[in-house]
Amino acid sequence: MTKPIIPKETWESIQRRFQILYPEDRHRCLDRLKFSLGRFGVGENGRTSTGPEWSEKDTVLITYADMIHPLHDTPLEGLRRFLLTHCKGAIR
Repeated sequence: MTKPIIPKETWESIQRRFQILYPEDRHRCLDRLKFSLGRFGVGENGRTSTGPEWSEKDTVLITYADMIHPLHDTPLEGLRRFLLTHCKGAIR
């Protein structure tokens, strides 16, 4: 028997919240959540990475590659070049 992806108590809490938020579609939404958890490889400990955990010193950059329009690069390469030039050392 395999160990559940998330603890039973947590899953029950999610079910209760989905009942409030999505009373008519709760089962469909829960099925989609289960699928997503499996699809993206969430492990038994809830982490998908073995790297260092985040701390209060970390910052998250959320961006789209096409926010920067380079002349001779693809948008993703232009974003990479911009970050390496202007944000070096700020992102791990």
